[in-house]
Amino acid sequence: MGATQRDRQSQFFEWLAKSVSSAQLSELYNAFTDFEDALLSGRYLCKLSQPLIQVTDASAVDELYNTLRMSKHFMTYSHKAGLKLSLLRHYARYCRECRPANAVLQPKEAASGDVLVDCLRKEGIPFTDNRSKKGALWVSKSDKTDALIRKFEDHGVRFVFSES
Repeated sequence: MGATQRDRQSQFFEWLAKSVSSAQLSELYNAFTDFEDALLSGRYLCKLSQPLIQVTDASAVDELYNTLRMSKHFMTYSHKAGLKLSLLRHYARYCRECRPANAVLQPKEAASGDVLVDCLRKEGIPFTDNRSKKGALWVSKSDKTDALIRKFEDHGVRFVFSES
């Protein structure tokens, strides 16, 4: 871990100490490294292109939170899934409140932290994402999407189809 990354992690946990009890802080601290390693490896289907602590865009952290929260695989098989989701909520709030002066927002076409959306973009499959408005992610089913759907269903993502 580089010095800047270590500094940002220290700043995050100093900020977090003002928001949670010492027992919660200890649990969140212990979960952080394992969780970040798992996200970088793709163990939870969501693979980050950089360490979580380097992500400064709160909306990208929110998208990651929503993806994991909706993942049956993550919620079923992840040890302390609720704690990890709590960590993401706190980190998103930290990103909003403590935005570094030199932080640059990534363009929307950059990796979103949502593997499904990233795959849809990569394959050029049109979609409409209404999840931020408590809606659904709409994808038009075609021959191109069948393999992608099977891949995500194998990881616990549930698809519901409607005729229209």
